[in-house]
Amino acid sequence: MKALIFEEHSSVLPHWWSGGARARTVVYLDAHLDLQYVNPDRIRRLEQCNSAQQVAALEKPHDLCPDAEFSYSLENFLYPASRLGLIGRLVWVVPPHVMSDYSDRVVEQLQQMDGVLPEELASFRYVDGRIDGRLLGLDLTLCDFRQLERLALPADSVIDIDTDYFVRVPGDQLWVDPREVFDALRRLPLADELVTISRSVSSGFTPLRHRYFADYLAALWEQRSDDIDHYARLFHLDRALNAGERGAALRDLGAETERRPQCAATWYLLGLAQADPAATARSHARAAAISSAYAPSVLRSACEIRNRRLPTDLARVMTLARRLAELTGAEQGLACAAVGLLFCAFGSIERALDCYRRAAATLGSQSELSMGIARLRLRAGKTDEAARYLIIALDDDKARSAAHGYLGQVFRQGGQLEQARVHFEQAHRAAPCWGVPLEMLARLYRDLGEQGLADDAASRLRELRSEQDSLSRRVAAAA
Repeated sequence: MKALIFEEHSSVLPHWWSGGARARTVVYLDAHLDLQYVNPDRIRRLEQCNSAQQVAALEKPHDLCPDAEFSYSLENFLYPASRLGLIGRLVWVVPPHVMSDYSDRVVEQLQQMDGVLPEELASFRYVDGRIDGRLLGLDLTLCDFRQLERLALPADSVIDIDTDYFVRVPGDQLWVDPREVFDALRRLPLADELVTISRSVSSGFTPLRHRYFADYLAALWEQRSDDIDHYARLFHLDRALNAGERGAALRDLGAETERRPQCAATWYLLGLAQADPAATARSHARAAAISSAYAPSVLRSACEIRNRRLPTDLARVMTLARRLAELTGAEQGLACAAVGLLFCAFGSIERALDCYRRAAATLGSQSELSMGIARLRLRAGKTDEAARYLIIALDDDKARSAAHGYLGQVFRQGGQLEQARVHFEQAHRAAPCWGVPLEMLARLYRDLGEQGLADDAASRLRELRSEQDSLSRRVAAAA
């Protein structure tokens, strides 16, 4: 029995590639579905790879990097895995709190995704306590971990875990002991005894304090009894500390540092338990000396505010911005982009623009930050400025369709109907289930005197809305 640990989830793709195109079933435990459209040019680069090292070189170093020469990142690696024939079915083991949130909002998000076809939305069904369907060409099952034993899983299915699965956000609450989930997985009649585990800490999806979850799961999988006992104690002390039992946690974590003085996770948790800021700083410095992953990071701090919806205020974001001068190179560019997105959330346009200029100088165009700036300019009625940033946002897959939609609205408001038509049609072709471009096209075709096209668009829009209502009811039944 063996466990492979990755810092970020998308790094599993080269490992799957090494196993060959066998269209296997993946039992996928994650708080997020990392399945988004990747354009054919980027897929083609992967298809031309002859080694796992070449595949790994096409992974974005960070999801805020421009698409440019990269082919996948932590948000979309499942799509190329499917297109390359590495996986044929994804069993998404969904945390209960995420499943309960599968409401109209999530259905709307599915409709806005690039590449999703109407027949795929219609494919989703509630079957025996789970949801089955097909999305972006991949067979997809959504279920709870307690339902896994009821599924007819092929013996060569593989298990893949992202440790953000165990943390409920917002609030960073531990909702289940990893050992309970491990026990359910070990009962599955699978031949492959290798599991892949991702930390997802540097991207901000898993709290730094829970970085050891990957080590806990690996110890369980590899049956290392001493390590299992250590990490199990850390888990229970972590939970006690989170519940406000500081005194007991402080005492027992101190004892644990004596037993395991080279465990960075123990020192980090001890620092959280200490009331004296100086003592906390010493413990956290000790953790960082053992493992650089525990060192302070502006980039991680900015990302976790967004990705885990942590409470913050403008003063906190300003503090992070002041620390940007401490960084250099690509790290500074990425941190500028992350902080700029936070400034966008607070409507601080000049600070966001400054972050954009600094990020672009290092990394090139920043589509996600461009979109944030464009939205602020649109709210302020600055359509010409918004259009400049929307055009920049067309560079990357993630923002392209939304940018086309906004550009269509900008041109329509300016009376440039043919230009508006081009952008609305681009958005509709990319995301055929998204109702907004279709609704705008129906109006635009009428304005242009093309009544036949207007009637056809209106008819398809009614069908989409009907399917949305039906899908919402089916998903609500599963939740």
